[in-house]
Amino acid sequence: DRDTERVQVFTLDGQFVSQWGSWGSAPGEFDDPRGIAVSHDGYVYVSEVGNSRISKFTVDGEYVLHWGSFGAASGEFNAPKGLAVDEDGFVYVADYWNHRVQKFNADGVFVTSFGSLGSGDGQLWQPVRLAISNDGEVWVAEQKNFRLSVFTRNGVFIRTLDCYNGWP
Repeated sequence: DRDTERVQVFTLDGQFVSQWGSWGSAPGEFDDPRGIAVSHDGYVYVSEVGNSRISKFTVDGEYVLHWGSFGAASGEFNAPKGLAVDEDGFVYVADYWNHRVQKFNADGVFVTSFGSLGSGDGQLWQPVRLAISNDGEVWVAEQKNFRLSVFTRNGVFIRTLDCYNGWP
């Protein structure tokens, strides 16, 4: 819940269950949360644009850890947005203004990154959302290129799908 700086939990039929978080930069607090992903082993990851970090929680909202800071080096972010977690527990982060995707282990240790500013194969322009397909491909939605770029989990470019619909 970006505007109220919290995570809310609901049942499949929309019944409120719980919530956690508030505005701030202390552990368990949020500043402009943008992305959320749940791992197969039940951890919840939240990206925060304002705090330039990723926070990890249990499914009950207990704070576990966070990583990241503002910048362009490995493990730093400039507007982390979309998140995805693969079947092995690796966390992928759409690093919006750094025009890349960063990959971390479940403890926030940097593994690799892929993408760079541009419109060519393997390049990204404002990656905003991520998904991992059933066959393990990393799908990256790019805001300015109006396309989906597809990579292996190790960051090897596979293909793009043009999504431009004529809207400027």
